[in-house]
Amino acid sequence: MTNILHIKKVLFSLLIAFGLNGCSLFPNGNENGTERYFSLAKIPNQMVGQIQLEKFEFVGVVERSMLVQSEITSTHVNLVAMTFEGVPIIQASWLALDNTWQVITGLSLMLEPSQILHDLQSVHWPLSVIEDVLHKSYSVIEETSSFGFRTRKFYFNDVLIRTIDYKEDMIEFNDFKKNYQLKITPLNS
Repeated sequence: MTNILHIKKVLFSLLIAFGLNGCSLFPNGNENGTERYFSLAKIPNQMVGQIQLEKFEFVGVVERSMLVQSEITSTHVNLVAMTFEGVPIIQASWLALDNTWQVITGLSLMLEPSQILHDLQSVHWPLSVIEDVLHKSYSVIEETSSFGFRTRKFYFNDVLIRTIDYKEDMIEFNDFKKNYQLKITPLNS
């Protein structure tokens, strides 16, 4: 009986946390219809072997928080998005060689693993790798302030559409075209 009550509480928390109101964590459609600024990029050698645990806080139109863990190997990227209680929301693996997805579990149809990976690549992949896979009319630059903080800027036809500000203890991600903000806090070093 205690287990059933606990499961009901977890499911209720998930429904509240991710909403039954139809809001998507990532505006602009489903897996096949969402516009991407670049093709998923190859896995850079310097990223192989990394395991990252990060807190994602969506701000603005959608207000949600979750933990995202990524594990990067030479052939694939494993992603797990979970509640702060550790309940998996989605678990997926991107196979880089043939650019396919294997979704292992998914409690939320509102989460697109490819959008999470695109955002992670925008933030963490080396600039030169992203530049190689940008779609036509898109560009990206990286600037460093006099305080030593980096900013990545994505443009479409010379119009600023995305900024990524690397702060001391967090990354601020703003996508003006898709209308969402994301604060990423690394939880492991």
